Amino acid sequence: MLRTHPTLKSTPVVLRGMLFALCPVILALLAAPGEAQQVRLPSGKGQYAELSSDGPQTHKGEIFIADKNVDLQYAGMRLRADHVEYNDSTHDSLAQGHVQFDFENEHLEADEAHYNFTTGAGTFTNVRGNIKILRRPNPMVLVSANPLYFEARQVERHGDNVFVVHQAWITVCDQERPTWQMYAPSAKIRLNKSVAMANANFRLIKVPLIWLPYATAPAGQKIRQSGFLLPDVGNSSTKGYVFGDAYYWAPTTWADATIGAQDLTKRGSSQHADIRLRPLENTTFSYTYYGVVDRGLPDANGVLESQGGHQQRLELQSLLPQGWRLVADVNQLSSLTFRLAFADTYGDAINSEVNSAIFLSNNFRGFSLNFAGVNDKSFLTISPETSVSLRNIPEARFGSVEQAPWRNLPIYFSFDSSMSPPLARCAPHVTALPSMLPGTSALNPSPATTASLHSSCAHPLCRNTLTARSPNESTSTPSSRK
Repeated sequence: MLRTHPTLKSTPVVLRGMLFALCPVILALLAAPGEAQQVRLPSGKGQYAELSSDGPQTHKGEIFIADKNVDLQYAGMRLRADHVEYNDSTHDSLAQGHVQFDFENEHLEADEAHYNFTTGAGTFTNVRGNIKILRRPNPMVLVSANPLYFEARQVERHGDNVFVVHQAWITVCDQERPTWQMYAPSAKIRLNKSVAMANANFRLIKVPLIWLPYATAPAGQKIRQSGFLLPDVGNSSTKGYVFGDAYYWAPTTWADATIGAQDLTKRGSSQHADIRLRPLENTTFSYTYYGVVDRGLPDANGVLESQGGHQQRLELQSLLPQGWRLVADVNQLSSLTFRLAFADTYGDAINSEVNSAIFLSNNFRGFSLNFAGVNDKSFLTISPETSVSLRNIPEARFGSVEQAPWRNLPIYFSFDSSMSPPLARCAPHVTALPSMLPGTSALNPSPATTASLHSSCAHPLCRNTLTARSPNESTSTPSSRK
């Protein structure tokens, strides 16, 4: 059953006068290019296959043949080519010459295609295509808006939204001038899920850099995927040859972890871990660890001296209910010797301080309430190893900006008070400072409150500032405000 566009029928004689008057318009329409031939082919399940072309159309039995700018559409799928043969019974199609296939987020260009519109399976030859990937915005990860581009000798499309690509180049850069590409003799693309490549190599500006026996990458809304990362291979004058790898684990959308190890041929082995959590919109947590199990270096007597140790850091930021904010930055270093031996940068190696701080604050109606704890540790010498720790825990501060307690009086009031113990100095390994007792600390509350009254009166007698201080502070004379 064919459905064609209706053609112009004969006109009654009574309308000949009007047609004569419309001759210029009719001649202009006839001079315009003719419309493409179009037929609608019933294909079952209420679907129609629409076939149109600029050239001739013929059919032999159940096979329809069309040439020149052929456009075949069925159930949201669109196949364009110079020559198309379509079987209305099996829904198989053959397209040759400038083939273009479009469906949802897929776009393929090929020299030839064999495709079944019912099963969604087909084979394309000499293909250039792209797949648009819809990714969720993420402020923590750089996400490209470019689609996934690929070129292949042959592409097999399966009905379960899987592409098997042979002799493939894959990238997300501009396909005309890509900065980097991945080449693989065989690759599998799962739409909106992942890309898997076997025997692949990474090329930067067409220069091969890394060979990978197997590699995967996310290709969907989920931009993170668990798996092993690229291996670490290198050489160092202090560590020797370095061989290592790490595993990236992303169990949920708000948490991930990276755990890995390295073999240092001259020293021993190292371990590192990086954990990131964001359980709530306004809460972030991160923890990093790096440690080395060192075999040691021989001293003047040939005895091995280990320089191993570890360092770790914990960071927490959270916006709590009712305007409270909690921040923690806790650092720990086992020894300065470890940092000097295994720091990756010169700036880290010469840093002999380890600082930690925790504070809780709240600002409300012009008032500010803060609680804090601070620990500053400084390494003095390496051999013997000495250090000094200065702790200020706890510390509380309560203050106010200038406010007018009385609406009708131009008098402003502010205060600032704090309570904290003196610095607790702990130097359990210091022998050069005998005045500091090992492990001693003191907590002596020393509150200080300052209240100021300011007047905006223009009279000279009103230009003084009255300052009231707590009894344990010296009172200064009022100063004139100019």
